[in-house]
Amino acid sequence: MNPTPEQLTNQSRPRLTTRLIQYALSVSCLAAAAAWVNYLIAPPAPEAPPEEAPAAVPPKPDNSLHFNPANCKPGHGEFVYAALGRSVLRIPYRTQLFLQPYAKDDRDWAKLPLAPDPAEPEGCYGNPTRVLFMYYPIPSLTIPATADQPSRTVDPRRFELITNMGRNYYMQELYEDMFEKGKANKKGNYDCTPHTPDLIGCIPRTNPTAGVYQARPERYQAPAQRPFTIECLDYNWRCGVNYRTVGDINIDYIFNFQQLPLEHVIAFDKYAREHVIQLVVQDYAWAANPAVKQTASNSVINK
Repeated sequence: MNPTPEQLTNQSRPRLTTRLIQYALSVSCLAAAAAWVNYLIAPPAPEAPPEEAPAAVPPKPDNSLHFNPANCKPGHGEFVYAALGRSVLRIPYRTQLFLQPYAKDDRDWAKLPLAPDPAEPEGCYGNPTRVLFMYYPIPSLTIPATADQPSRTVDPRRFELITNMGRNYYMQELYEDMFEKGKANKKGNYDCTPHTPDLIGCIPRTNPTAGVYQARPERYQAPAQRPFTIECLDYNWRCGVNYRTVGDINIDYIFNFQQLPLEHVIAFDKYAREHVIQLVVQDYAWAANPAVKQTASNSVINK
């Protein structure tokens, strides 16, 4: 006797249920096996140990000059006073400066005059901080737009003011001598030709990224009617300017032609020279006697 459709359906249910159970068990087993394999391949990271308190680190010695103009005499204003040799600069407070003091055994230390009021805090008008040189953040110069070029700002990579109480024109003489030797060379090793309307360059033919440039005297000069000279090394046109500008202060800066193109060097130098001269305190009244016992900071930073 053949089974009816209902009987077929009823008979199939146990078999289907058994297959589903078997299939479900197989999936569970596979999932468990996969989890175990995954654990073996990449076991969970162990728990991190509890953080320990860091060991106490002794504070580094603070050699900075902590200056506050409010501690100076009334009427001082928002300025810090720094002396390079006998020349005193009045610099707006909060200007970011790095000032390098004299070494205690520097032979020029005894030549420095006494502060008129050493009882005032260092950096006040009556007691300027004495520095050998300073990194000064000269503001950028904006070059106006022309028909061929848009406006742009230029500045050197580093700008320093250096105390000069020794040979007045030592670095200038070195640069000037290099330029004259290039011009006097009779073997054709140097190409001494105009490079801008204001500058003549003596460039080694074998090394066109080095050389010395000098301004035409009728166009521009360094102070004391000395030649304005630029010396460039064989490293990405790394160039330098160094000359005595006013009193005991030398201007010194380095640049490459991407930061300060050659055609804008004279414009920048005019601007920088005027900026520095405006910082100088005219006719500063030092005490008459030379200093023999003065204190100096090891590292001076004004923030």
